Amino acid sequence: MKAKLALVLLMTFTACFLLGATTNHNNNPDPDSLEHYWNLGVSSFDQKDFDQAERYFHNAYNFCQTDCDSIKENIGLAILYQREQAGALKIFKEVARNPNYPEVYRSLGLAHMVYEEWALAILYFNQYLAGFPEDELSLLRRGHCYENLNYPQKAINDFNAAFVRLDKDSSSFRFEVASRLGSILFQEKRFKEAITPLKVANSIKPDVSLHKKIGVSYFQTEKYDSAAFYLIEPDIALPRDYEATLLGAWCQFYLDSITNAIYGFESVIYGCKDKDLIDKACFALVDLYLGNHLIEPAKEALTKVSRSGKTRPAYHFYFGKILFLQRGDKTEVRDNLLLAMEKGLEEDKLKECIKLLSELDPETLSK
Repeated sequence: MKAKLALVLLMTFTACFLLGATTNHNNNPDPDSLEHYWNLGVSSFDQKDFDQAERYFHNAYNFCQTDCDSIKENIGLAILYQREQAGALKIFKEVARNPNYPEVYRSLGLAHMVYEEWALAILYFNQYLAGFPEDELSLLRRGHCYENLNYPQKAINDFNAAFVRLDKDSSSFRFEVASRLGSILFQEKRFKEAITPLKVANSIKPDVSLHKKIGVSYFQTEKYDSAAFYLIEPDIALPRDYEATLLGAWCQFYLDSITNAIYGFESVIYGCKDKDLIDKACFALVDLYLGNHLIEPAKEALTKVSRSGKTRPAYHFYFGKILFLQRGDKTEVRDNLLLAMEKGLEEDKLKECIKLLSELDPETLSK
């Protein structure tokens, strides 16, 4: 399983890269020369024939007389791509004996990273980046290790350092950097900072999950017009994503588009199977109706709440409020509002709950 994951990580991190060799490039190299075998090795590597690439690099290495460490490192990379960590590490450590070739520490870091040996990988990436601080790929890889060790700020620092250096790059590598930076900022609830990298990633390779994160980030920063565009516009709406539909309905609510908000909330109530989302949509619809002094529709919407939803503080709050507005049984009003308080209301609802209770007469309150 670990070997399989190693290959996935290698491919994910734009891993099909090779290191330059010191050769005199020409279009027609001698058929039995360093450059000839080097070119064959590169071609095999590009075609993901790593076993063949290893053989060609060995042949190239046999012809090499000076500055051969990069070729030997590529032999190790070809072995690593065949999911043979021990063999690759042996090669890399042999190369590391040369103090004049610190570049090999990037490959030592990679060999440990893809086998989830995060701490060791970080140590080697640190040694490499101390001499080559502008290597965006190694920054991305070290950031991934920090993320897996639950050091989010260090991961953000590395991802961001790589991201700003790729300002005009539209490659798949920039997508990887931008999506990882945006996603970890989103995960850390730093929504305002997350928007730019998420949008960059989405512009390079449109992705439904990125699309939703952009919409949610705009929503959390109260940019409801932009949030609505990403969550509910017909051309780009997320298919059957009722969480997005619910947020989109709230956008319409905050934008005073009441009819569209009602439609959105009802779409969740009648189309979704997730009871938690249905209950949230019901409470939102009740809130909307009560805010517009529509008591009967609010009462009807409250009946759609699930059995488990009826144990929530919001249910007791709205039930008590509707009874209060309809001048219902005061004791029942009191019991529901007090129960809502005891179960824990959101702050704005708590203030309203206290206000409603304060309007009841002392005799009712003290029963």
